[in-house]
Amino acid sequence: MVATKDETGPEPVHVVTMRCADLSTPVAGAIVSRCHTCEEPVWLSPSTVREAPNPRTVICLPCARPLTVKDKIKPDPLTEGQRLEIARETGLHGDALDRAIDSVVKHLTSPAANAPGRNAPLPG
Repeated sequence: MVATKDETGPEPVHVVTMRCADLSTPVAGAIVSRCHTCEEPVWLSPSTVREAPNPRTVICLPCARPLTVKDKIKPDPLTEGQRLEIARETGLHGDALDRAIDSVVKHLTSPAANAPGRNAPLPG
């Protein structure tokens, strides 16, 4: 999840998630939503639905990349529920899980991945 600042009220949250086209097999129990920006279908995991604060805006990874660099937004750490879902689906645990998550966060916040006209694939 990526938090944005709003001084006028509750801090809205951008829930950054994978497009259905980029992830053919989501975590068990995931539901389909739409990206607020491009309207592409995206996956929402059960823990994200349960744990992401409201108000929230669902946004896909490619649409989130420019926000993270331009506005210098840093992703919030994954919740324990999100980490457990990823571990269960990938088989990664401990340091291997941490490295995989760090790789995606670096990809999300890297200016190189946000170069104009570039839609860099996810690492791994």
